[in-house]
Amino acid sequence: TSCWRFASRWPRIQTAAAGMYAEMAIAALVVLLAGQVDSPLDQHFLDNVAVMASVTTVLFNLNPLSRFDGYYILTDFCRVTNLYSRGQRGAQQLVTHWLLGGAAPIERQPWLLVAYGFATWLWSLSVMVGIVVAASMYWHGAGLVLAAVIVVSWLSSTCTRLAHEVRQSSALTGRSCFWAVARSVSLVVACAGLLMFVPWPFAHSAPGVIEFSSRTVLRSESAGFVSRVMVAEGEAVTEGQPLIELRNEELERGLHDLDLSIEQSRLRERLSVEQHDTATVQVEQQQRDSLQKRLIERRGQVERLTLRAPIVGVVSSRQLASLEGSFVAAGTELLSIGDPAQREFVAAVRQEDLAIAQAAIETLVVVHLHGRGDVPGRLQRIHPRATTTPEQLCLCAPFGGPLPVQSIPEEAANRSRSTSGFELLQPHIRLTVAMDADVGHQPFAGEIGWINLERRQSCGEHLLVWLSRYRHSIWSSS
Repeated sequence: TSCWRFASRWPRIQTAAAGMYAEMAIAALVVLLAGQVDSPLDQHFLDNVAVMASVTTVLFNLNPLSRFDGYYILTDFCRVTNLYSRGQRGAQQLVTHWLLGGAAPIERQPWLLVAYGFATWLWSLSVMVGIVVAASMYWHGAGLVLAAVIVVSWLSSTCTRLAHEVRQSSALTGRSCFWAVARSVSLVVACAGLLMFVPWPFAHSAPGVIEFSSRTVLRSESAGFVSRVMVAEGEAVTEGQPLIELRNEELERGLHDLDLSIEQSRLRERLSVEQHDTATVQVEQQQRDSLQKRLIERRGQVERLTLRAPIVGVVSSRQLASLEGSFVAAGTELLSIGDPAQREFVAAVRQEDLAIAQAAIETLVVVHLHGRGDVPGRLQRIHPRATTTPEQLCLCAPFGGPLPVQSIPEEAANRSRSTSGFELLQPHIRLTVAMDADVGHQPFAGEIGWINLERRQSCGEHLLVWLSRYRHSIWSSS
C-alpha cells in the first residue's frame, strides 16, 4: 500500500497495527456498555463482540506466521524483506540437504530465518489438521469428502515438490543415495511412531460428580431463615443429631398467640362456671380442645424447624457454608445423608453421545478425579430421557464446572421445575457408574471428575479406525 512510501519503518509498523488499535478500542467500549445492559441476550452478544475484537484479533492478526498485520510488523521490525518466502526456502533447502544428502545449499540462511520457515510449516499443518478434524466431526458425510479432498490436495502438492527435488538430486549414487533413503525411512517411522503414542485429543468424555448411591435428602418443611448450621460437608452424624436450625417468626408468634388464646378460654370458662352458665362452659371447652390440637400441630412445626439426622451417615452438601442467614422456601433441599461405603459416579452425557454410552453399558471404565487420580468403576445404567435442567449444579459453568448454561426467566424456571435459574445449552442424559468398593482410596461425595465413553486411542489408531469405517461405508453404498 501507500505506507511503503514512508521513509522510516516505525510509521509503517503503526499503520499495520492501526486496525488492531481500532478493534481494541471497540472492545473496550463494548465492555463498558455490557456493564450497563440488563438483558442476558444483549450481554451475551456484547461479550462475543468484545472477545472477537480483542482476543481473536490478537491471536490471528498479530500472528506473524500468516501474512496478516503481525507478519508485516515483524518484517519491518527485523528489516527483512520477503520473510515468508525466504524462510520457507531456507527450511526447504535444509530438509532437502538432510534427507537427500549431497552438497550443502549454496545460499546460507540465518538460523532464525530457517526456524521461522519451519514454524510457518507447522502452523500451516496445524491449520489444515484443524480444518480436517472440524469438517469430519461436524459435517458428517460432506465433511468426510471435504477432508479427503484437503488431504489429497496437500499430499499431492507435497509429493510433487519431493519428486522435483529427487529429480534434481538424481545424480546422487552409491553411499549418498543409501543415506538419503535411510534418513527418509527413519523420518517416516518416527512420524508413524509418534502418531501411535500421541493420544487422540477429541475422545468422547462426560463430566460427573461422586454421589451416595443410597442417600436420604433433607428438605425444609417450613419456610424460614437459616439461623445456625451445626454440621459441615463430609461430617459423620448419628441418628437424631441436630443439623440445621431455622427461624420462622410467624410460626413462633402463632404459637404464642395460641397459648394466649387457650389461657383466655380458661378464664372465660372459669367465669362461666361461677355464673352457672353451663352452655358457655361447654362451648369454651370445645373451643379450647380445638385450640389445643392446633397448638400441638404448631409446636410440631416449630420443633421441625430444627432438622435432625434421620439415619447414621455422612453429610453431603456443597452449599452448607453459604446457608447461614439465607431464606429457604418450604421443600428446599438443604443437605443429604448417605452411607460412606456406597458411592456412585453420576455423569452428564450429551444427547448426541447416547449411542456410544449405550454400547459401553456393563463395561469397566476409569473415573478420572481432579487431583485424586483414577478410580475403577462399571457403567451401570442410563436414564434415556434427555433434559436441559441441570441435576448437579457443581457441573455448571457459574459454579466452576465444565457444562455451559444460560439463565432463564422465573416463569420458564417454574414451568421446567428448575430451582437453580439455569438451563443447559444442550440436552444431557444421566449416566450412573457403580464404584468399586475395594479401591485403596475411597472418593468423597461431591468430588468432580470425568469418564471416557470409549477406549482411549492414539492418533494413529483413530486414523486407522476412521479409514476402515470410511472404506466400509463406501463398499456398503456401492
